[in-house]
Amino acid sequence: MNAPAAYDIEALAEKAGVTRRTVRFYVQTGLLPPPNGAGRGARYDEGHLRRLLEIGEQKGNGRTLDDIRGAPAAPEKPFPSPLPPLSPPSFFEAVPTPRGMDPILRGRAAEGVEVLLDPKILAARGLRAEDVFRRIRRMLGGGAMDG
Repeated sequence: MNAPAAYDIEALAEKAGVTRRTVRFYVQTGLLPPPNGAGRGARYDEGHLRRLLEIGEQKGNGRTLDDIRGAPAAPEKPFPSPLPPLSPPSFFEAVPTPRGMDPILRGRAAEGVEVLLDPKILAARGLRAEDVFRRIRRMLGGGAMDG
């Protein structure tokens, strides 16, 4: 169930980092559900914002709009959803990702700083996650941490 209508098209576009034209295009092509109401009274809710952000994320992962249109929308979840804390002995761990997406590695680089790494990019550059986390820790002045 969507939250009560809260945004006009200008506010929605700004929050999602897209243009009003993009919002209209996504509605016209079925990527985004139509707003509640019409004309100047049209309002968009958190569900619309989540979908726009999801579309942007999928585009950033190299998916085409046709691919995104054919894929089911992600299930509703609280927005945003924070990651659970890393257990103290963990150096890094795999982050759960939606089906069909490659896993991401998450690690603690310093107190209050967590880093997400793409294993494919690391492998393509001949890097190991452990080494990258250690370098980041040194840059941040975190020194050696357990793990």
